[in-house]
Amino acid sequence: METIYKDTVGKTISLVIEDDKGEAIDLSSSTVSLKLYSIGDNTLKWTQTCDVDDASNGLAHWTNIATDFDTVGMYYSLVYIAYTGGNITTVIGPSFEVVEKEENIVTIKEFLEFVDIPEENAKSDTTIKTYLEMAEVSVNKDVPSLKNTTDSDYIKLKKNLIKIKGAILYWLNSDEGNINPDARNSKIKLWKEVYQQELDNFNSVLSSTSTGDGVIRRIKSKDYDDPTSYLYED
Repeated sequence: METIYKDTVGKTISLVIEDDKGEAIDLSSSTVSLKLYSIGDNTLKWTQTCDVDDASNGLAHWTNIATDFDTVGMYYSLVYIAYTGGNITTVIGPSFEVVEKEENIVTIKEFLEFVDIPEENAKSDTTIKTYLEMAEVSVNKDVPSLKNTTDSDYIKLKKNLIKIKGAILYWLNSDEGNINPDARNSKIKLWKEVYQQELDNFNSVLSSTSTGDGVIRRIKSKDYDDPTSYLYED
């Protein structure tokens, strides 16, 4: 499922249309339409006509308009191929989760699953939401190019970084009366190392390509104001 910010415009959705055997469906002499449905009630939200790029290899695309992703929710799509003569073939298309741009893209449930803490043993939703908001601010400072990215792969990366940063904040603020301080400190150290490794891997990928969303690299500094950041030095 691809995550898309609400009100995204001009995003190209590439379709590789195949049959149940994984073989390309020939789109010659056909009209290809993408239909989006709400997950849960199966309500049809819209139908868009796609551009065929390579008919014999089943390749097509559609570029969304302003109203396509104007409602938060989870959606699935079906690709309808109408051939001259009346035959119609239907295949499963991509799925999307539309999220508010101003809200954190990591849900409390996703975060708790990530840190492996049962909901009944976790801190309040309000507290965790605050940690996730603080984590996103920190990630946006560490990797400015991720702040407004609409690239699906970079959104996944951003979500992972927010989870890691949120985990650091969660354990930093854990009550020592309810947790072994040594265990807490080891977890904080581990999450910081994982966070730095993720950023290093991202920088490594970016250094090998000249296209795509870039990152403004920052260096470690004693003046960095976030002691939970990998950029902070004592």
